Amino acid sequence: MKSEERHELQQNDLASWVYAVPVLFKQYGSYLLLIAACCVLAFQLWRYREARQEVAVQNAWNELAQATQETTDNPPAKLRAVIGTYEIRAVQAEAYRRLGKFYLQTVLAGNPPAGYRGVKISRADALTEAENALKKVTTDYTDLPTAVAAATLDLGAVEQSRHD
Repeated sequence: MKSEERHELQQNDLASWVYAVPVLFKQYGSYLLLIAACCVLAFQLWRYREARQEVAVQNAWNELAQATQETTDNPPAKLRAVIGTYEIRAVQAEAYRRLGKFYLQTVLAGNPPAGYRGVKISRADALTEAENALKKVTTDYTDLPTAVAAATLDLGAVEQSRHD
């Protein structure tokens, strides 16, 4: 086969394909539009879900920050509410760590008879609560190494408060 004949055959194949495209669109155009519309809808739903998750994460961190402010009364109850409300592992781990630190601060404050920030608890119970909360971080949140490391250091402070 000569090169001219090959070139002519290639042009004919291309031309036949180009002429077939409008026929295909006429025949299957509604299906193509339906598929495109479904893809756009799926993308928009995915973006909406991502935006909602981002807002939930931001709300969780804001509530966690409010629960541990110096002016907050009864931080343990508020921290437990954050843990129960949000299924965000990083927020839960930090809430448990702050719960342990709160009980440790109660001991360090000398366990005032009127209570510390609205919470009355004995020294031994405060150390036990601190240890339980911090151990929860070290056992249940091993996928968050920074939280585990901080909780481990805080467990050392608990043991130091026990004079161990």
